[in-house]
Amino acid sequence: MTVEKLKVANNLHYPLLKGGLATTILAGFFVYYTFGKCSTADLLLAMPFFLLLYFTQFVLGREAVVSAFQNWIARNRFNALIFPTGMLAFYLIWLSLNGQNILSGNPWLLVYIIYFPVVVYTLRNDPNRKIGWLDFTVFVLALLPSSLYNIDQNSDVPISGGGFDSISHVIIILTGVYAFAVIRGVKEVGFVFELNWKSLRTALLVWIAYYSLVFVFGSSVNFIAIIGYNDTLDVLVKSILFTMIGTFLHTALFEELFFSRNSSKPSG
Repeated sequence: MTVEKLKVANNLHYPLLKGGLATTILAGFFVYYTFGKCSTADLLLAMPFFLLLYFTQFVLGREAVVSAFQNWIARNRFNALIFPTGMLAFYLIWLSLNGQNILSGNPWLLVYIIYFPVVVYTLRNDPNRKIGWLDFTVFVLALLPSSLYNIDQNSDVPISGGGFDSISHVIIILTGVYAFAVIRGVKEVGFVFELNWKSLRTALLVWIAYYSLVFVFGSSVNFIAIIGYNDTLDVLVKSILFTMIGTFLHTALFEELFFSRNSSKPSG
């Protein structure tokens, strides 16, 4: 192993380790949330897909990982297409294993969404260029349709019961981060897991304050009404917990992607 390769391996060790830890913790929540909602076979089938997808999500935004991707792509520009191709293959394998028709609806929409930004930024290979109208156009033409159009296939993980998420949704997020962080070169994009109790405390306090204000003001104008709830406390806690996790994993990541401080001043 050359000195350069050894240095890259050392730089990747820490983010991969932290990504593995974050994925393990999330996998525990995943099992807790889905256990009893689907068959054991469905859960076991979903687990390797879940682990690989979320491990990728936790490490893709790391600076060392982004640099490793960029160095690899610099050797051959066509290498840029391998990541979205792998994500697409992953999706098709999941559909096939669960008996979904890969040709139903409009599957080419997903192909377009995950390849278009990667191809555009690969052809316009200028990562030091300021954020401008080309980036906004890529956003409108590629990623906005993902929230406006529903892909027909069921790609929930697991496929039955109350799915934790859908593979189509996660790979759109991953390829979006890949296109903007790796190919485009936008800094500080991605979901980076940090064990910081101060930040966790702040986040929880903000959530409590937000929901308290919504409840107070909503109740005062009769927008919110308490009509009773038949579920037990553990079901309520589980629902609230996974609403918070889903928001942090999916909504917050898209906000980070499109409202990073590097994109605050579009060029003319």
